[in-house]
Amino acid sequence: MKVLFLYIVILAVSSPIFAQLVVAQHVNSDGRFTISLASKPTSGGSAEMTLDKYELVGENVIWDSSPGYSEVTYFSVYGPNALLSTSERNKVVALYAKAIEGDLKAKGVDANLASKPFVAGGFRGVELRGSVAKLLLIRIFFTKTRLYVVSLVRPEDMGFGEMTQVADSFRYLTEQEYIEALIKDNLPKHLPQERAKDLLVSDAVLRGLKGRVRSVVEEVRESPGTKRELLRKSDYDEMGSLTREISYTSGFPDDLVQWGWIDNFRVSNSEMISYPLGEGPNRKEIVSIMTAPVNMPAETTPRDQRYSSKYEYKFDDSGRLIETIDLSNNNREFSRESRSYEVGKRTTIRRYVYSESESKLVELLDSNGNVIEEQYFGDDEKLDWVTVFKFDKFDEKGNWVVRRSFEKKKVRSKFTLRLVDTTYRTITYY
Repeated sequence: MKVLFLYIVILAVSSPIFAQLVVAQHVNSDGRFTISLASKPTSGGSAEMTLDKYELVGENVIWDSSPGYSEVTYFSVYGPNALLSTSERNKVVALYAKAIEGDLKAKGVDANLASKPFVAGGFRGVELRGSVAKLLLIRIFFTKTRLYVVSLVRPEDMGFGEMTQVADSFRYLTEQEYIEALIKDNLPKHLPQERAKDLLVSDAVLRGLKGRVRSVVEEVRESPGTKRELLRKSDYDEMGSLTREISYTSGFPDDLVQWGWIDNFRVSNSEMISYPLGEGPNRKEIVSIMTAPVNMPAETTPRDQRYSSKYEYKFDDSGRLIETIDLSNNNREFSRESRSYEVGKRTTIRRYVYSESESKLVELLDSNGNVIEEQYFGDDEKLDWVTVFKFDKFDEKGNWVVRRSFEKKKVRSKFTLRLVDTTYRTITYY
């Protein structure tokens, strides 16, 4: 990426008189910021560069319209150390400012740049001001996690007042604003809700829910004394079919799914959210990363853009689900899940086509159908781990609302239980 695109605009000699700026607000979920510019930018794209020992990887957002040119670029910065020290951050800011000056000089542009420290909105950094037929203002600074560069070009007759106001309006989103913006920007499109006639069991029943459930909000507390964090929000229609589900990691959304029906098939649209280092669930350690699927075959079948996944179901004579096939939107099988039943026991075997692997889950049930123990077996058919569940509270419909999870291990011929977390459910009904 070029260090700076602004010189293209600066070189334009003409300075037309623009109408009074209409104040708007842009909220950017990827960059976790808001600024007083039009809600919809004109363009943007990836941004990468190297400064000494530091690799900068990010995105830029561009407004190339009246009353001038505006750009916000944000980077994750990778250096010799996993976390940048204050001195390293200051060095990166200085290197970036120097690179801008060098880029302008290489293009033969003498912008008479003046550099000074600035403090605005709780951020400290370097501000560059200059002019060549038009005015230039650039601010370079770090938030808690990323490097930001706010670049503005305006006609000389506008002065620096409006530019300073726009730059001052930059604000790092609060955690709640960040979460809301991520959901708003990433929630997949809505799907038709006309239910298939031959589906024998609803999603709510398959999940062991009783009554006409409207929604379930799950929160988890990892240890006593810590705060609860969102785990999942699930919405159901009056027939018990899922309509929308948002899963969370460490309280931040990571998997957004819209459910529906197309051509009498159960389908879904999903969107995964990835986070840079230091953001969202990666605040303290890396817990959420995106990787490419393994052994994916070359695509030869066109994709149905109306949905991302399709599901086929089989039931036994008692109406119990015995097989689920997960298909991509080009009808390629992704996984196949088979279920078998015994008294107080349910076994699920899941086979993954592309990785040619499988896993097994054995669930032990109480007399009310609640899962009281889960046994996980890996591809080698060896027992990987066992989780035991204890229920502390049920609502009036018989659904559990407080459940503790324990890791079960065998130590010196005796089984021990270690508390893993406590899950809380808030359930609403039709």
